[in-house]
Amino acid sequence: MNCGQKVHAAIRAARLLAPEPTGPSLEVGASAKRLLSPHSDTIFVNQDRQAIDSLDRGLIGDAGHLPFSDQAFDRVYACFLFCSLSDPGNVAAEIRRVLRKGGLFISVEHELGGTPFSRNYQRVTNLIYMKPRGKCSLTVAAGSLIAGAGLRLDAEVTFNDSLQPLFARAFSRSITPF
Repeated sequence: MNCGQKVHAAIRAARLLAPEPTGPSLEVGASAKRLLSPHSDTIFVNQDRQAIDSLDRGLIGDAGHLPFSDQAFDRVYACFLFCSLSDPGNVAAEIRRVLRKGGLFISVEHELGGTPFSRNYQRVTNLIYMKPRGKCSLTVAAGSLIAGAGLRLDAEVTFNDSLQPLFARAFSRSITPF
């Protein structure tokens, strides 16, 4: 399975990880492809005007300062968001803030490899290929960032070829406040 096939498989898996939301949904870092949220009432946020212009319910905004009240959404989606941010921890905290207690955060992300070989491969790939081209980082420990924001991992689908681990994850809001 090549990288593109793994990405599409992870997206399909992420959509199946949880039932339909009962309230409003948000996709952070959305693009014209509407990768994760299949729901017509989803609000899409991206700081790139070109990515937002083709979306019906898109708005330009900063993922680190979401313009919504606390606990505004039943479902929040993100696809390859944390790997492209300068402060992913702040964005994870913002997602937790706007997610209702008991809501779900559905994410598809690269993940830092589990073996020394895969981590080294990812670091070298970042240095010589990804970063010079302005692409996302393969060395972000997205699962740890998200869990560190107070979200509990409920389900996970892994597409792992030892070099480029890819995860589709469903996190729910922790029931114990910080």
